[in-house]
Amino acid sequence: LKEYWQKNSPRVPAGVNRNRKTNGSIPETATSGGCQSPGDSARDFHREGPTSSATLKDLESPCQELAVVLDSRSVKISQLKNTIKSLKQQKKQVEHQLEEEKKANNKKQKAERELEVQIQTLNIQKGKLNTHLYHMKRSLRYFEEESKDLAIHLQHSLQRKRELEQALSAVTTTQKKKANQFSSHSKARMEWKLEHSIQEQALLKAQVTQLKESFKQAQLERDECVQHLKGERARWQQRMRKMSQEVCTLKNEKKNDMRRIEKLERSLSKLKNQMAEPLPPEPPEPPAMSSKVELQHLRKELERVAGELQAQVKNNQRISLLNRGQEERIQVQEERLRKQEERLEEQQERLQQLAKPQSIFEELNNEHKSALQLKQQVKELQEKLGEEHLEATSQQNQQLTTQLSLMALPGE
Repeated sequence: LKEYWQKNSPRVPAGVNRNRKTNGSIPETATSGGCQSPGDSARDFHREGPTSSATLKDLESPCQELAVVLDSRSVKISQLKNTIKSLKQQKKQVEHQLEEEKKANNKKQKAERELEVQIQTLNIQKGKLNTHLYHMKRSLRYFEEESKDLAIHLQHSLQRKRELEQALSAVTTTQKKKANQFSSHSKARMEWKLEHSIQEQALLKAQVTQLKESFKQAQLERDECVQHLKGERARWQQRMRKMSQEVCTLKNEKKNDMRRIEKLERSLSKLKNQMAEPLPPEPPEPPAMSSKVELQHLRKELERVAGELQAQVKNNQRISLLNRGQEERIQVQEERLRKQEERLEEQQERLQQLAKPQSIFEELNNEHKSALQLKQQVKELQEKLGEEHLEATSQQNQQLTTQLSLMALPGE
């Protein structure tokens, strides 16, 4: 502003300076632009007289010019203030823009960092995908090799199939030729085999009837054995319940007797201590009599308890004998079951022996078509017998095993 003021400040006209030099005295100027104050001008006027009026007239024009300059300068100052305000506003706007740019830069930096992290994760995923692709390529190569091997095996198998078909066709042709050659000789043989098979069929029917009868008898024996086992089991359970109740009562009685014996022993020890104590100089007669009575009563109690203990011992012996008898019965039943299992095994062996001629029937039926019905009948009968026998034996074995599992020993 000072530089602007110095540049734009108007210069003092030369006439004024010249007049001041001619007058020989320089008046004092005021602080506001070099103009004289009215007091000074009045003094000069009184001092100088006519010369002062001329100087005043000369000074009016520069003062007016100075006023105009001051007005223009005030206008310029207001303009400068407005420009300063506008510059401040621009400065604020620029600062605001700078802050926004900083925020945008920070956001860009954050976005760049996030992009770097995403790029790193994408690189890691890319590496994983590359490894996965490598493994997939290896597996594809392995599958391609396996497919090639399988194709080679298929080719070999097809060749083998063709060879076998050729061999089969050759065998069938040879068999047809042999059948045509030996058809006349085999007719008589087949007739003889048919007669023999009919006889064997009759024998098999007789054996089947016998087996059915034996099977029925085995079923009846099994039912009887099951009923007998059920009855024995029910009786044994009742006896075991009674014995358990008796054992519980005996245990309770034994506990009570032991308590009584302890009480009697305590009372005996007390009486012995009383007897061992020195008698007073003049003991009264009634206490001695009462102690004797108590001793006799205690002896009787001891004898009674000893008798009860002996009876309990005898009862325990009786229970042990009953348990032994029950164990012997269980052993007898186990022997029965074992014998029955042996019988069932023998029946199975018989059925297997009867099933052996089945191969002969199959050969005869393959050679001649007329024996096919007989073979089917025999086969159906044997299958029915075998199924019935196996079902019966399995049911019997299951029932026996369940009964044995339910039947527990007395100790258990």
